[in-house]
Amino acid sequence: MANEFVGVCSPSLGAMSGRLQPSGWTAPDGSYVLCLGADRDDAVVDAHAGHRLGINGVWPTGFAGGETLQIAVDGGGTQTVTFAATDQTLALVVAAINTQITGATASDVDDELKIESDTIGYDSTLQVVGGTGMVQLGHVAATGNGYGGLQIGDYCGWKQTGVNFAAVTVLAFGLRFKQPTNTGIKFKLSVLVGGAPLYTATPLAGETLDGATRRVNVSGVAGVADLEFRLEVVA
Repeated sequence: MANEFVGVCSPSLGAMSGRLQPSGWTAPDGSYVLCLGADRDDAVVDAHAGHRLGINGVWPTGFAGGETLQIAVDGGGTQTVTFAATDQTLALVVAAINTQITGATASDVDDELKIESDTIGYDSTLQVVGGTGMVQLGHVAATGNGYGGLQIGDYCGWKQTGVNFAAVTVLAFGLRFKQPTNTGIKFKLSVLVGGAPLYTATPLAGETLDGATRRVNVSGVAGVADLEFRLEVVA
């Protein structure tokens, strides 16, 4: 078989997080080396919170008292912050917001007002809805979306299309994988031929698959089919 794998991944990942390692290389015995995920043991999947960052906020604010800022966090209802006449500095505005809202945190980032959801990932959002003090604080009505992290159903891997299995009876491959100790993120490894799983493994938390050769009987596959290696997040 020619060493011509192509990357596959679920739409929600948005980018391939696996690769053939090294790229374009076949071992002397004709086997493949497949690397899914990161190269370092301490690597993690980055996830970020939904947030909005002000531009050209005015300090002192010039608030007379009673000005408002309205936000919504993670798709929830609108929360209204009401400012006092003494809320003239960015530090005082940050304090006022943090004492009146839940689910988000305000902060000073390079002399601009940042408001960030306390959650992370695709479901994290921070919406600036409006308010009479919104423009003075450097904001516009808009929503900031979080990104990153893993969700159930996400997958990545590699597929070789059009493999002729007419004369193949056994598919052999090596597999080494360590399941994270975080039991909230569980992975399943699969080998699929023609879209049908022929080998699956779902290690326990902290368990390491040893890298030994696995052999799968593919004698039931007729003719030409796609060969796929997949790493998937499962419940």
